[in-house]
Amino acid sequence: GARRLPPAPQSAEAAASELMKRAICATAPDGRPCGVLPMARSRELLADVYCDSRLVLEGGDPEVELDFTADGSHFTAKEGGQFLVLPRDGTGPFRCQLTLPGVLLCRPPGEGRLPKTLDWTDEFATKGGAKERAAMEGVRYLLDIGVLDAHFEIVGRAAALSQLRERASGRQGSTRANRRQLAKKEPVVRDLPACLLRQEPANAEAEGEAEAEAEAV
Repeated sequence: GARRLPPAPQSAEAAASELMKRAICATAPDGRPCGVLPMARSRELLADVYCDSRLVLEGGDPEVELDFTADGSHFTAKEGGQFLVLPRDGTGPFRCQLTLPGVLLCRPPGEGRLPKTLDWTDEFATKGGAKERAAMEGVRYLLDIGVLDAHFEIVGRAAALSQLRERASGRQGSTRANRRQLAKKEPVVRDLPACLLRQEPANAEAEGEAEAEAEAV
C-alpha cells in the first residue's frame, strides 16, 4: 500500500497561537523575549502575589501567613473565593470567572485597574481546567498593568518587604504588637500589622535601589 506522508508542519504563526493558549510569553520593553509561564503555574503565581505563607520579619521569628489583598480577604481558588465556577451542580462543561483584588506591597498599578473582574473563560471539561485558564488570564492582566514584570516577579515587593522588616525591627515599642497581629490565624481574614497599614507604596527610587543591589550581588 501507499506510504502515509507525515502531517505538514505547523506554520510559525500557528505554533505561536497554540503556545499562547497554554502559556504566557512575556517580553521586555525593547521586545526581547523574557519569561515563559505555563498555564499550570498560574494559580501558584497568583497566590504568591496575594499571600506570603512563610513570611519571617526578624531572624528567629516563626513563619506566619500574611495576605497582601487590599480588601483584607484571603486569596483562594476554593469555593467562595475569587474564582467563580459555573455550573454549580457539578455537571460540565465548566466556565470560570476570576476577580482580582487590589494588591499591597507592590508598585501601584494605576487608578481604577484593580480590583478587576475578568471575562468568563471558554468551556472546559473540568473545574480545574477552567480555573487554570482563568488564573492564566489573571496573570496576563497583572503583567499588562505592571504589577508583574517580564520575568514574572512582583514589581516593588522586595523593596516594600525590606521596608516592612525595618519598621518591624525598629525600637519603637511596636515590634511585639506587630508580632501578635501577624501571628493571628483567623480562617478567612487575617489582620494586617500596623506597620503594614502605614506602609507607603514602594516608589521608583526604592525600586531602583533594590535593582541596583540585586545587580551588584
